[in-house]
Amino acid sequence: DIGPKGAAALASALARNNNTLQALGLGNNNIGVEGAGAFAAALRHNHTLHTLDVKDNGIPRRSSIRALLSKMLEFNASDPGDESLVLGLQEELANLVGSLPPDVAEAVVMQAEEALKQAMLCRRRGDKVGAAEAEGVF
Repeated sequence: DIGPKGAAALASALARNNNTLQALGLGNNNIGVEGAGAFAAALRHNHTLHTLDVKDNGIPRRSSIRALLSKMLEFNASDPGDESLVLGLQEELANLVGSLPPDVAEAVVMQAEEALKQAMLCRRRGDKVGAAEAEGVF
């Protein structure tokens, strides 16, 4: 049971020193929304982690922070060669959501999810212009 403080310490280490760990199971550790936020911040710098299990940690299933983590992990797994789009979108979205009231943050995450899906589709088919336009939503 590492709690939010333990999650923040682990997330900080992952942001600085990880280039091998691809999956981490933290189920049932009471990290809460605060700990999940620490991992979202760490994922702005860590592009190796593809799977993060945070179930049974007091994080609502349909929360904006869970959606943000999911999208960031999906980007990490999607195309490790194209870091520019990933870095830009992750950093902007994490900063934006962290400073908004929960109801507004939820709407922003929904809009961002659509833009991220579009950007991923464009990247997969080699459409750099389309990917840049999707990134421009922010």
